[in-house]
Amino acid sequence: MPSSTPVFEPVSVFIDDGTQGSGNAYPYDHEMFNDLKASGLFSAMAGLGTDNQLIIKLQDENHHSTFPALISSATLFILPIKTDKDITLLAQARRNGATVAVYHYTMNLNSFGPPILDLSLKSYRRAIAILLSHLKADLARQPPFPVLRSADCCQGEQVEI
Repeated sequence: MPSSTPVFEPVSVFIDDGTQGSGNAYPYDHEMFNDLKASGLFSAMAGLGTDNQLIIKLQDENHHSTFPALISSATLFILPIKTDKDITLLAQARRNGATVAVYHYTMNLNSFGPPILDLSLKSYRRAIAILLSHLKADLARQPPFPVLRSADCCQGEQVEI
């Protein structure tokens, strides 16, 4: 991040992690929201409703057949399988309903191993964290929202928001 990190006006954040309708989906959207909140870029974050909106969509595309996964499941996921998928993070920054910035990041996740060794989906979550870090850096580098203050400008001062 730049040496002077901006702090934006309140922003509404909507995250579509692509798992809608999946009964056993991992809460990627919750982790992403908390990561953005902890970044210090935003004076306040909420669901949709303010003039400033950040809309994030996460997509993944598999480049392999499901047959090896079925075979691995028959062996209780001990049989190694190849994972080859593209993970894409798309984000739109909107001000008063108009799109002011669009962000697009893609990462290929390629591995070979038994699925039982990655039950917590650590590699997938790590890829999402990397993509989100690129988004945060771009937001700080070229602010799409009005800036209240810079994070390093007010050390030791009491700031009302």
